[in-house]
Amino acid sequence: MPELFNKIKQVTIVGAGSWGTAVAKTIAENNPGTIVRMWAYEKSTANSINIKNENTLFLPGIKLPYNIKATQNLKEALFNTEGIIIATPSKATPDLVQKISVLVKDYVPLAYLTKGFCRINDEILTISQTISKIFPKYEDKVVGISGPSHAEEVARYYQTTLCVSGRNSKSRHFFCELLNSDYLQCRETDDIIGVDLGGTLKNPAA
Repeated sequence: MPELFNKIKQVTIVGAGSWGTAVAKTIAENNPGTIVRMWAYEKSTANSINIKNENTLFLPGIKLPYNIKATQNLKEALFNTEGIIIATPSKATPDLVQKISVLVKDYVPLAYLTKGFCRINDEILTISQTISKIFPKYEDKVVGISGPSHAEEVARYYQTTLCVSGRNSKSRHFFCELLNSDYLQCRETDDIIGVDLGGTLKNPAA
């Protein structure tokens, strides 16, 4: 059982797609004393998670733990949270990070699952660079979570590894402790730009 068991009261997943839901499921099962609050763009997705304990649109057929709760209200999702994982498409990331920066006053560990690039003014930035530019206090603390993994396989306990990257070792360790399990192992690295580029460019290269 992870070291954080019953110490963290709430974490937030911003985005309720398939990968965000699979990661939420892993965290919720690893930490049954923790509420995993999910922010969902679609009302039907939030209702499905709360009423059926299943994300019928993005991860059908997978029963979710009862300590996962969904909301469409970002302020509610972030209230009193002790950790944030952004799991939105890259095109939605700048706007959501801007909103998060207003709602989160104190330093809370912040990670992302998002792959891709963002355009801000005339710059093309990786996700870590985008977050750092919009939310400067996270410049050296943001964590990228990436790996050779598929949502439906992680949700069904297939063995896999995730790369947890960032310059701050304490921040990396926080998310590794949330995610490590019998079927999912985290590997840490400080090369967050390398992970950003590798995760984004692998498909065009293939």
